[in-house]
Amino acid sequence: MKGEKTLVVASIFFVSLMILSVSVSAFSLSDFFDWFMGKSEKPRLSPEDSGLILYIPFNDSINDVTRNYDASCPSGKCPVKSDGKVNNSYKFDGVDDYVRISDDGQFSFRKGENYTLSTWVSILKRDTKKAFPAIIQKWEDGELKNIPFAINYENSTGKILCGIRNDSTSVSARSNEIIQEDQWNMITCVYNSTDILIYVNGILNNRAHYAGLSGDLTNTNDIWIGSISRNYGFLNASIDDLRIYNKALTSEEITALYSAVIPASTTCPDNQTILRLSATTNAHASLWDKSDYPVKVCYDTIFGKQYTRATGENVHECKTGDTNKIINLSADINAQASVSGDYATKVCYGDLVCRNITGTQTCNANEELIVSLSSSENAHLSSGNDYPIKLCCSSVQAIQVTEICNNQVDDDNDNLIDCADIADCGNNPACLQTGNCDAGETLCSDGVCRINCGTLPVNCNNNNICESGPLNNESCQCSDCHGLQDACATNLVCSFRTNTCQPCPQGTTFNPTDGTCANDGVPSIQIITPGQWQRFKTNVDISFNQTSSNLRKNLNITWHFGNGQIKRTEGNCLTTGNCNTTYKYPQQAHYLVKAIAREQGGTRTAEDFVDILVYKPGINVFAVITNPARGESIEGNRAVYFNASRSFVSNCTIDACPSGQSCYNVGNLRCFDLPKPPKQGESGTATYKFWFNWTFFDEDNNQEANLLGTWNNNYRQVVEFHRAFPGENERHTASLMVGYEQI
Repeated sequence: MKGEKTLVVASIFFVSLMILSVSVSAFSLSDFFDWFMGKSEKPRLSPEDSGLILYIPFNDSINDVTRNYDASCPSGKCPVKSDGKVNNSYKFDGVDDYVRISDDGQFSFRKGENYTLSTWVSILKRDTKKAFPAIIQKWEDGELKNIPFAINYENSTGKILCGIRNDSTSVSARSNEIIQEDQWNMITCVYNSTDILIYVNGILNNRAHYAGLSGDLTNTNDIWIGSISRNYGFLNASIDDLRIYNKALTSEEITALYSAVIPASTTCPDNQTILRLSATTNAHASLWDKSDYPVKVCYDTIFGKQYTRATGENVHECKTGDTNKIINLSADINAQASVSGDYATKVCYGDLVCRNITGTQTCNANEELIVSLSSSENAHLSSGNDYPIKLCCSSVQAIQVTEICNNQVDDDNDNLIDCADIADCGNNPACLQTGNCDAGETLCSDGVCRINCGTLPVNCNNNNICESGPLNNESCQCSDCHGLQDACATNLVCSFRTNTCQPCPQGTTFNPTDGTCANDGVPSIQIITPGQWQRFKTNVDISFNQTSSNLRKNLNITWHFGNGQIKRTEGNCLTTGNCNTTYKYPQQAHYLVKAIAREQGGTRTAEDFVDILVYKPGINVFAVITNPARGESIEGNRAVYFNASRSFVSNCTIDACPSGQSCYNVGNLRCFDLPKPPKQGESGTATYKFWFNWTFFDEDNNQEANLLGTWNNNYRQVVEFHRAFPGENERHTASLMVGYEQI
């Protein structure tokens, strides 16, 4: 393990202080120092990169962001930036575009070595005149020998090949799937000591055995992307997020790579989930409770309302005679589908009654499309209508009937009772009245007070100003007017809980001067889970739950996960309760999670923070800043005390706890913290160097100063120290990076 390096970044901001944590890749220590001293550009953030030796995100350039290799293309033959699967991609025209990476011997893998290639690709057009254009390949035309890796598109079949070759014989793993045009697919080729494995969209798709292949596989040729060489075999496709690892990725690591781009749906509860898919199209399927697949097919999304379970009903259980069966699957997971009943695993749900149609047929008016299939048997699936066989289903619960306007019952099961159902009762005499609205009513755009304005035109312009009246049509149904008198009768205000006129909440009083409820307080939010400093493993779903409150207006909740990723909720968090979420971190780090509650139709906010630690197998390095405190204001021209002494290094293994160590569990990992190295002048032998680098910026983000040193030799300069900042009422920023190097 000598020379192992792991890096973590933590940033702090002040005068109003905030602490953030993100992670960066494990680059070489010399590159680390070059970046510290301003001799190179900042490395780009990337997912879990253990063993990653080449990474081209294709976001804004064709460059390898590990900065290990030079990528180039001649003028007029370079791919162009285009929309991608992960941010941007680069489009290869199929005529003469390519990218070339100079070989330095590191990619000349030998037979029996472990390595992996992975990329996202969208085939733009098949061209049968070109047999096997390369997505990526280490080969030159005219040399039919020694190819350590190649990913090719087979134009004649529309399939992907992961291959190798010795002097005379080629071995390839061919995808079972036909890769459709204009669809993004993640292709991963894993080479281990005996086999080539091809994964499509994170799922093992096929394999080929090559242990009997004789001879060597190495060559000194360059790597070509988008072409076999400069002369022929050009690919008409877009390529994104290309990676080469010097190890064989596990199926879990490949799933994590895929899931980082195709996150699991969190808005559909289990009791509304019909089944799961591996992707939105060209997908395999699983039963509703198999969490390996990210795309949920949901009843409430399809039919526009939740399915209400009858007492004792299991919504996923097949009824007598399979009357609610949708399709059959070949297995519980990683399955293909059939409409003929040949497969044993049945997908059933609720009161659905389904049929399959083909060709130009469409679902009936009382039916909705659930999924489409590529064929009647051994089929791939799509959550849309991409494929010729369509599964159309009806639901008794979803069939609308007419509302009776004065019986206090939701007759048509649309969550609108009596006069609130404008479509059915809008012209009923029992529901017509005018003037300033009474409690439980709101003024609709036609000047009539109703419990709910239904489908009448409403101009909610969401400008945080309540503009009621016939020109703007904003009333209690608009978030801008919540908490205000608006068109309500005296002593009433618009309630966000009912979108109607209501008395002021208990503990407040109506203020006729501004038409609000006085002393209504400010929004509040508290993160319930995860707990402060709670530990988690990478690539594991973490539940983020909060509790929030506000009297005047409903709230939106925004989750900041501390690594640049943000989840904004759909709103109405205080009435729908759908503002919690889950997230999995692909990378080890100390993360500061922030939840922000923001008034809908208002300007007031509240926020809460929690620190969490995410671990991976092997060495973990955590940057922890305990002073200055988050939210602290710093007086100008005063020396500020900085303390990062709680930063630490941990070692984790999936095996038993090493003898003599006191381990703690993080998921299935056994972890122990490494003793801090002795400071200069202290007795003891250091087993590693613990590096600290602080960079300070002014309010215009201009670098002011840089501190670099180790816990071992510079503790009072880089771990615990004081620093003064010039000026007053200025915002300064400091970032800390810590690094580990085994001696």
